[in-house]
Amino acid sequence: MTAVREQDVLTAALVRIRTVSGAVVGAGFLVDADVVCTCAHVVAQALERSDVPEEPPADAVALDFPLLRDAEGAVPVARATVVTWRWAEDGSGDVALLRLDRPVPGARPVPLVDGTQVWGHGFRVLGYPRGAEQGVWAAGTLRGPQSAGWLQMEAESAARRVSPGFSGSPVWDEEQGGVVGMTVAVQRGDASTTAYLIPSASLVDERVLRPRCPFRGCRSSGRRTRSSSTGARRRPADCATPSAAPC
Repeated sequence: MTAVREQDVLTAALVRIRTVSGAVVGAGFLVDADVVCTCAHVVAQALERSDVPEEPPADAVALDFPLLRDAEGAVPVARATVVTWRWAEDGSGDVALLRLDRPVPGARPVPLVDGTQVWGHGFRVLGYPRGAEQGVWAAGTLRGPQSAGWLQMEAESAARRVSPGFSGSPVWDEEQGGVVGMTVAVQRGDASTTAYLIPSASLVDERVLRPRCPFRGCRSSGRRTRSSSTGARRRPADCATPSAAPC
């Protein structure tokens, strides 16, 4: 797959998640014709919740496809409702699948690729940090997994790193030519170039998505995981390890 073709694939799938008032709070991407994947904490922020609820919110989420244009040259907009909700105490289950309220012409899902043997692979990812709601690209190198089940990635420099506003963005593996996972958190510290993704296999819910998983180890992750054994709610800022913060 050429670089141009890869960019076309991302262009057709990338989503920007907004609050009711229109502020951009994170990203998402199509994993099926009408299903958007993003972080549960991004949905909570979009609905202007101070915490991440244990149960899936019923309210629709506002979103758009920033790299697409409709017949009138405008950015396509849509709304979507939660169909899969995964939330775990350490943030490793921070996944939401949303069903679009209507088809979006030109939009297409991304291919998912294996995230188990990716040390040294190059990556690219688009996010929406504060002051850059049109999007900023970051690139770097994938590393290995850590205990929460996240996969570590290192940006090329602190000046162009994954930062708050990237949560929910698909991480494109340059060597495999597909999405290896979803951005979920960044390492704390202004000079840090470290961020984390949830591997693609952990994004799949076979009750919602048609079985087309292209990699070994694909499994259903449709179970709902609570934020604690007591069912207590947690703030979006708690969705991380002590040294990492949600982005």
